[in-house]
Amino acid sequence: MISYAEDGNPNPHPQYFVCGPTWHALTQHWVQGATLGPPDTAPLASLDLPDAEGPLVFRARMIPSAIDQIRTRQREFVSGLWKRNVVEWFLGNPRNGRYIEVHLAPSHQWWACTFLAVRQPVHPDGHPLPLSRVIHRTAAGATSWEGEVRVPARVVCQLLDTPSLDGLRTNFSAVWFPPGGHACYYSLAPLHGPKPNFHQPDFWLPLHIP
Repeated sequence: MISYAEDGNPNPHPQYFVCGPTWHALTQHWVQGATLGPPDTAPLASLDLPDAEGPLVFRARMIPSAIDQIRTRQREFVSGLWKRNVVEWFLGNPRNGRYIEVHLAPSHQWWACTFLAVRQPVHPDGHPLPLSRVIHRTAAGATSWEGEVRVPARVVCQLLDTPSLDGLRTNFSAVWFPPGGHACYYSLAPLHGPKPNFHQPDFWLPLHIP
């Protein structure tokens, strides 16, 4: 049974998303069972565009757990990260239905995929974004983790078949397994349905470039 709850804020979600370095708490929740994790454990994410010619920078922050082991010689680009702790970024073009999904995980792994339409991937197992750069930082004792993906804006525009970032829609989501608990699911944009379904581009937030 998956129950639904919000954080009590009567209007927790912005009407549109402003691209900038501000951290955003993912405030819509689904959880197996009846209780949510403490509010200060909610995953955080941000999207920054330093300038019109620079890269888009997706950043994620989360409290790691025992399942986020970093093994030597492990693969960095891995599908199926949604089955563990992960923060996700979606960016879509509503004019043609194309969108990008990017995952960052405290295990120091990542994943990306371009979709032609809802759940119709160009590559079934995903494909690294061209010219992208991925960085992970984990504090001593694994008390916190932060990761980022940098990808040139022109690459994003090519993948989404758009001349610019204007008019795109975006969202952050996450899956987090608290110690000894069931999976908690998070979204920044208010999505519809009693179960977590992050692939709802019509409900993502319009991207506003200041």
